Amino acid sequence: MKIHHKTGNEIVDAIGQLGDKLTGPLIPYPWFTKILDQRGRPYHLAILVLAEIVGWYRPKKALSKKDNSYVFNKRFKRVNGG
Repeated sequence: MKIHHKTGNEIVDAIGQLGDKLTGPLIPYPWFTKILDQRGRPYHLAILVLAEIVGWYRPKKALSKKDNSYVFNKRFKRVNGG
């Protein structure tokens, strides 16, 4: 099957290029060393909220009815390209 990563939004398209193996909330390891609480420990709540928000901008994968290929769509209708 062909995969199209053109949603009309460059950020959504870039996140979509990360691949199908990325499911669920994704938390990059460096966030645990950069997002810290007042004591200098990882601020888990902030990290999880950020991961959830970033996940909202990952494109939705759908099967095209035209040619039986995968297409990726942005999740928010009001997000403009660029």
